Amino acid sequence: AVPDVDVFLSEEIFGSKYFSTRRAERSDLTPDFAALEKYSHRLQRLTNSLWLTKNIALVDCSGEHSADLYGNSFLYRELPDGQIVRDDFNHEMALVFKLSCGVVIVSSCSHNGVANIIRKCCEFTDESCVVAFIGGFHIVESDYLDDEVRRLVKELEEFDLCELYTGHCTCRSAFMKLRREYNCRCEPFGTGSFIFLR
Repeated sequence: AVPDVDVFLSEEIFGSKYFSTRRAERSDLTPDFAALEKYSHRLQRLTNSLWLTKNIALVDCSGEHSADLYGNSFLYRELPDGQIVRDDFNHEMALVFKLSCGVVIVSSCSHNGVANIIRKCCEFTDESCVVAFIGGFHIVESDYLDDEVRRLVKELEEFDLCELYTGHCTCRSAFMKLRREYNCRCEPFGTGSFIFLR
């Protein structure tokens, strides 16, 4: 049986279809709206950032957008009227855990840019120390990889950031470059990984 717990998601995901053209054919990324309808009694549709508990928040990462990530150039949304537009990623949120020593930020694919997401989370929680950022960096194999890694490293200098953990949408080349060039820990993670923060 599926536990009867609330599921939080952005109001922005409803009404549009999402797809990628990265592998030449249109690849559907649309949420299963039938499942969302079936469990609608459990859905909390958010339009803003929200404290879930005293120390856990969901942060709306919309507004600032890192469209210059090469991987973003393949992502689109089809509006209810059939118009196809570039995805603006206004549906993406980050989960933030506030600890006594700073925050831990968990993001999915960082389409809005890692620095933008960290900035939004720090502003919302009124914290400046980031114990860890856990999420994909959305840096894919391309001729732009070196520039994207260099820009990310430069952007991260703005923050008091201890550890990076990256996975599914950070290609191996980008991960290895980050590990060599960024002076804080950068570790891989994937499904089933355990992360022990110092």
